[in-house]
Amino acid sequence: MKARIITGLIVGLAALAAIIFGGYFFSIFVTVAAAVGVFEFLRALRNSGKNPAISPSVLIFLTLPAGLFSLVKAPGSLVFTAGGKNFFLAVVFVALILSAAVFVFDHKNRTLEDSASPLFGTVYIVLFLWCGIALRELPQGMHLILMTLVGSVMSDTCAFVVGSLLGKRKLCPDISPKKTFEGMWAGLGGGALSLVIYGLVLFLLKIDTGIPFWFCPILGILVSFVSQVGDLFMSAVKRQCGIKDFGKILPGHGGVLDRIDSYLPSFAVTFIVVTVIFG
Repeated sequence: MKARIITGLIVGLAALAAIIFGGYFFSIFVTVAAAVGVFEFLRALRNSGKNPAISPSVLIFLTLPAGLFSLVKAPGSLVFTAGGKNFFLAVVFVALILSAAVFVFDHKNRTLEDSASPLFGTVYIVLFLWCGIALRELPQGMHLILMTLVGSVMSDTCAFVVGSLLGKRKLCPDISPKKTFEGMWAGLGGGALSLVIYGLVLFLLKIDTGIPFWFCPILGILVSFVSQVGDLFMSAVKRQCGIKDFGKILPGHGGVLDRIDSYLPSFAVTFIVVTVIFG
């Protein structure tokens, strides 16, 4: 428990500093997290006896640091540019074809899962974290990131407390035996209430994030829902791979993916709300 608390404080303060300073501080912080997360995901697949295709995953991951240092950078966008042109879609296309080619020409040694799972996991991690970087680059990006994290953390906290005290109906016993429907509903309520409070504070301070105050509880529910799905998804991956944690890099917490599994889709849903719905 002591190691967990100390690690949590150190990582939490480092993350908070990166969020506050923003720019390349936050981008590099997230890129390092993505690198470790992708490595942990691929290692879990390999340690479970699978033969994952690594090259498509490496290609997708490299778009993240390449995009951060592109000559042309559009704030709040998912870009990988060179010479003023966005090459992200082209890179994704090449990675998909490469993954398919690996399966075709090495089908005797690799299953379809060996070819598809690494690419899916890498896109899942990299694209969702890129949404976090894009959020931070928006005018009120610091608050957008903090709103996302607050909603996700409060959802997890409320789900844990209520589930531990009142939980009776198991949610996904084969994946996460301790999670209950009562905890899930409490998490949705906690996420909504936390963003109502955060949104109210921003409204009183006349800080415009691009998200209307009336939408804050809806965003809280969305963040809570996808964060719980993200948590369960990574738990299911660990179950299938026969591991308890993705790593040991964070004493008391496990691996990076064990710590950020619920944040990944949360960044994405906030990014979609800000840029697609209210952009």
